[in-house]
Amino acid sequence: MPTVSDFRIHAFDHARVNAAGRNIGGRVYWKLYAIENLVRVVVHSVLTVQAGVNWWSNTVDPKLQREVANRKKGYASRPWHSTPGQHDIYYTFLSDLNKIITRLVRNCWR
Repeated sequence: MPTVSDFRIHAFDHARVNAAGRNIGGRVYWKLYAIENLVRVVVHSVLTVQAGVNWWSNTVDPKLQREVANRKKGYASRPWHSTPGQHDIYYTFLSDLNKIITRLVRNCWR
């Protein structure tokens, strides 16, 4: 692992930026990707059992549903990108998943 140094004392250098990016991409991104997908699978599985097959349209905020629909269109317009999955939840971000979970927990305690 590279040593940590204060970036403010170094002149801007493209090689340094690239090296930092490779380190983050190789060591961090895949872990975040795996966690994000694990949360998607758990949320999708639990809500399918608890709220039924149509849980997305019945429980998710309509604003988020519209945002996800736009993301799906974006993927469709870029055929060189693979599609994340069949269900709309696979087009959400980690912050969106947090909103879904928070909303459901609040509704459970009412």
